[in-house]
Amino acid sequence: MSTFDSDKKIIQQRQHYANVAKDFDTKYNRENSNHYYKIEEIEYAFLSYLPRKAQGWDLMEIGAGSGIHAKHIVDNLGNNIKSFCLSDLSAEM
Repeated sequence: MSTFDSDKKIIQQRQHYANVAKDFDTKYNRENSNHYYKIEEIEYAFLSYLPRKAQGWDLMEIGAGSGIHAKHIVDNLGNNIKSFCLSDLSAEM
């Protein structure tokens, strides 16, 4: 794949997510019990495998989308978090 093709795909992805950002979680049914179960499993992994620090964890989510994971994690583990940086290819997300 050429650099031009890669750039074109990134532009297409950005445009797609810009178009669906407003209703992303609803359109793709991300607010359901199965999805929340997966988020809770991620939280369990954090608690099980990340060392507890007095000053808290510094977390970064790459491909954060609408922030649904981050919101749930901050709501449930906020006392353990010092900072949380979200990154996504789409500014609208």
